[in-house]
Amino acid sequence: MTNKKADILLRIRNRIYAGYYWPREQMVETRLAEEMRVSRTVIRDILKELEVKGLVTIIPNRGAFVAELSYDKMKEILELEAILEGSAAYLATPRLGTKQIEGLDHLLQKSKNLPLDAIQAWAKYNWEFHRTILTACGNGKLIKIVRHNVRFVKYWFVQLSIPEEIAQRNLGHEEIISMIKKRNAARVRELMEAHLMFAAEDLIKRIQSTAPNLIRSERVRGQAPSLVEARRA
Repeated sequence: MTNKKADILLRIRNRIYAGYYWPREQMVETRLAEEMRVSRTVIRDILKELEVKGLVTIIPNRGAFVAELSYDKMKEILELEAILEGSAAYLATPRLGTKQIEGLDHLLQKSKNLPLDAIQAWAKYNWEFHRTILTACGNGKLIKIVRHNVRFVKYWFVQLSIPEEIAQRNLGHEEIISMIKKRNAARVRELMEAHLMFAAEDLIKRIQSTAPNLIRSERVRGQAPSLVEARRA
């Protein structure tokens, strides 16, 4: 895959993660090719790659659509994030230097000083906080797995976080920093997992109450509705 093709794949992937393209939305090849200034063949190949990654569903004679999400699948992703980032935090605890810890303190203070409605700015500080700890874990494979498999969830926090949650999230960060300073790796892992699972549960509840049609529920007998059925609903 050429660098340009890889860049376009990441661009489209990140748009899906960000909610720029919504679940079940059609990905029109001609439109994408014109916007990205490449051929339809390139776009078609990229969409096939995204299908392999589970982000796109291609239906013969109908086209490509952003893949559906289910609460069960989202829960699995959120649980995976908590476990992986908890492990990364465990490994990072003895490795984080004085300047890095001061950086975490600085990010926390910036977060606390934000107006309650500055959700986008807070989301950036939140992302930087987690990125700092993740990259300090020293395990390249773990870092790659987290970045390529659970980044979706972070994008949804940007879209759906509300002011009332920010104080609670900041408190979680404060507790994590405190245990990092004490070099209590086991406790840092516990706090990170609990911090992310709290956010995950809240996220799912909020989607169910504010955008219930965004994500489908599994059928009673465990059969998920088809993409076509969902689009007709």
